[in-house]
Amino acid sequence: DSTAKKEVEMKIRPFTGDPQECEGYPSPVLWYRERPSHEINFLLDCDGDGDDDSDSDSDSDGDGDVKTKKTLACSLIDGTPPKKMNDKAHMNIQEQLSKLDKSKPIIIVCHGMLSWRNQWFLANMASQLSTELSYHVIRFDFTGNGHSSGPWVYADYESDYRDLQKVEEFITSALKLKIGCMIGHSQAVSAIFRHAYEHDTMDEGYQPAYVNLAGRCFSADDFDPNVSFHKEQNEELEQKGRFTYAQKGPRKKFDVTMDAVQKRRNYDVVQYAEGAKYARILTIHGDRDQAVPVENAYKFDKLCHNHELHIVKYADHNFSGGHCVDEIVHHVSLLVRKHCIV
Repeated sequence: DSTAKKEVEMKIRPFTGDPQECEGYPSPVLWYRERPSHEINFLLDCDGDGDDDSDSDSDSDGDGDVKTKKTLACSLIDGTPPKKMNDKAHMNIQEQLSKLDKSKPIIIVCHGMLSWRNQWFLANMASQLSTELSYHVIRFDFTGNGHSSGPWVYADYESDYRDLQKVEEFITSALKLKIGCMIGHSQAVSAIFRHAYEHDTMDEGYQPAYVNLAGRCFSADDFDPNVSFHKEQNEELEQKGRFTYAQKGPRKKFDVTMDAVQKRRNYDVVQYAEGAKYARILTIHGDRDQAVPVENAYKFDKLCHNHELHIVKYADHNFSGGHCVDEIVHHVSLLVRKHCIV
């Protein structure tokens, strides 16, 4: 236990502000339908990727090479029954994490583009899954989103996957927990499918189950900037190599660069979905999704080898409404109970 606690202490820091409030994101008023019995919020310190445009902290490794440090904001719901929570009330965050019940698997939840870990349906889904399954559930902010450090980069699928790997490494190495399921919404589905592909195995006791929530099914060269962006944005992109993307509300503005657009054009989710031959995958999609049409779900159903498909009626891209959360939790729970070996 002392070794586990020391390893956890080296990786995490507590929040200095309110972990449920973030400038530019919807305020979590009436946030949870059912607040989790115990949620641990912390910042995960991990080595960055050396990007020149990163605004994360930097230091030297002693050889003159500058290494970037990034911080990923995390919220972990402890799957311990409420009656046992009093034993942890006096502990600090590091102690609470090192004392997690190792017999319970953990579920990783990943948010979509320009969102964060506290998006309404994701936070409620995580809380209900933890209650339903008595599992631990962790949500985190990708680089440049929510409370995590670093710059936001358009369609940065590589960075998303590296962030997922960092969280996975912390869970398995420091917390000593088994991952039972990975859930990705929208853009995060690319990281989920890539993980399924790169960890594909016939050993059911090793690979987690995967859930695709409203993901887009695309191959390299499927992306057309003339369809995705306005005429003025494309003209500015051609002339200046970038344009400014502004969200409604108080969110800060972001630059979309020609380099990012080219990387988006070259990325291929189909190869990962089609190549994961043994992974257990569940796709859940809303029939009224206007951001990523439901036809994408049927494409995944044809591509994936070990696949289940569920369409949520009257659901939009963000699965607005309590009935959507209930339906997602029900089908994810069925998948996990069927395939997760504890």
